[in-house]
Amino acid sequence: MTSTTSSPKSYFDIHTSGIGYIQRVREVPVKGGRKATSFLACTVAALVGPAQNPTRRYFDVRVSGAEAKQLVQPYIGIDDPQQRPLVRFRLGDLWVDPFRRPSGDPAASMKARLLKAELLER
Repeated sequence: MTSTTSSPKSYFDIHTSGIGYIQRVREVPVKGGRKATSFLACTVAALVGPAQNPTRRYFDVRVSGAEAKQLVQPYIGIDDPQQRPLVRFRLGDLWVDPFRRPSGDPAASMKARLLKAELLER
């Protein structure tokens, strides 16, 4: 009889949390093989700075958490700024995606996975 031992996996996480608005909710189709499935994505407009006059930082996110999916799903296709939900959120696996604008200027997009979202107000 043989016994197998598995060593615990170790990794490092980076999480960002804050308050912001959910916008541009969409289902993203994936081209590819048999296992390619579409996924839910949105933009989180995070509020930064003084409470009286905050600025917004935008994160393009893939909605990963089950509760976050449940909260975000009803907003697919809603573009009205008055209907964007204000949420407390947690993002994971942040990365920067550099690209060139059509004008040729360099730019970048901050991307992440939306792990948790809790509705604060509608």
